[in-house]
Amino acid sequence: MKSIRAVLVVVVLAVAALAPTAEAGKFTFRGIVIRVVDGDTLDVRLTSGVRTRVRLIGIDSPERGDCYAAKATSRARTLALGERVVLRGDATQDTRDRFGRLLAYLSLPGGRDLGLQLIRGGFGEVSVIEKPFRRLGTYRSAEQAARDAGLGLWSACVAPSPPPPPPPPPPPATTGMKVAAVGDIQPCSSSSNSAATANVAAAADFILGLGDYQYDSGTLSCFNANFDKDWGPNVPKMYPVLAPNHDQYWRDADPLRYFNGAGASGFKVRIPLQPHQSYSFDRGSWHFIAIDDACYRDTANCSTSALLSWVKADLAAHPNLCTVAYWHQAYWTSPTGTHGRFLDIKPVVQALYDRRVDIVLNGHQHGYERFHPQNMSDVRDDAQGIRSFTVGTGGIGFYAWTGTAANSVVKQADTFGVLMLTLADGSYDWSFLRAAGGSFADSGSGVCH
Repeated sequence: MKSIRAVLVVVVLAVAALAPTAEAGKFTFRGIVIRVVDGDTLDVRLTSGVRTRVRLIGIDSPERGDCYAAKATSRARTLALGERVVLRGDATQDTRDRFGRLLAYLSLPGGRDLGLQLIRGGFGEVSVIEKPFRRLGTYRSAEQAARDAGLGLWSACVAPSPPPPPPPPPPPATTGMKVAAVGDIQPCSSSSNSAATANVAAAADFILGLGDYQYDSGTLSCFNANFDKDWGPNVPKMYPVLAPNHDQYWRDADPLRYFNGAGASGFKVRIPLQPHQSYSFDRGSWHFIAIDDACYRDTANCSTSALLSWVKADLAAHPNLCTVAYWHQAYWTSPTGTHGRFLDIKPVVQALYDRRVDIVLNGHQHGYERFHPQNMSDVRDDAQGIRSFTVGTGGIGFYAWTGTAANSVVKQADTFGVLMLTLADGSYDWSFLRAAGGSFADSGSGVCH
């Protein structure tokens, strides 16, 4: 009986030694690395004497038999085997993964982060499992630098370029395609104004969402109780951008999850959204590019230089005659008491202008405004200029205009509605369709550059 009790005491002490010091993910252990399994998994003997297997947070190194696996394992062994280390959890992560491995950052002597060292050398790539981790921004910057320099697996494991594909067939003719655009839509309560704009937008072939869909902070409970009831049936025909603040910065959060099907009704957008991932698509002969302007206000988790490079590459790869670009915060806008123009995105707008983009659509200002085509010096330019619309009239309310910007043709802040574009090959018509409120109307036509 005494021997059984002794065994139980040892087991209890071993479990206690591995327990986190606070809630899941908040712990600090010390120990010695006694085995390196591969580039992201190690065995550590803790100071308590307990041996535990550790899975490094935020890195995925090649598995045994994969390209560069042996070198990644060797590098981790050189850096860590036999070293006294500190293991720290991350409050955003679970304490253990589904295989029972302790999830931790591993600090080498001198405080160096083992996972970060391996990513910097090209011995692994950034890995996000379910929830972003706290050092994600630092890890992504290190990975991008390794990619750009062609370090490690980023050159050794690149597949040879396939032969160039045959030239694509000409795009199908576009005749009378109806595209609705609107943002700034739903309070966290029922709204007849939001319901009215939903009904007007439903007549379109598809909808460009301009951000700020569910106020005030885009929680799933508010989405389910309000936006989902009126706007939800429109979601399957939507191509949304996500805004800062009310759309939680295009992160892996409730607004993104809602549009990917996590809402009460399970409605999903046409293209699954990824955190901080701009995207583009073609419809008929037109090209559409949805831009993550939230990146400029969430630089810890997003690279604005990478965003600009992506925009330039996308435009170069899609030399369509007619192009629409859209995001949330307006670059060209008259001022209100709440917002001015969003100048941080000027490098992206310059790239759009250089590639002769035709139309830019934004929200953010709670009102409607249309501009003459203009260049980057805010001078009217009918030959190559971008025609800009602000359509923040989805139902949330209005901001009073406090001035008039150069080239502003018309603006209003008393009538809810949507902008309806009718797109054809080489030309387009627009019309502001009133949903509720005042009696404002605006319409016209243009040709592509």
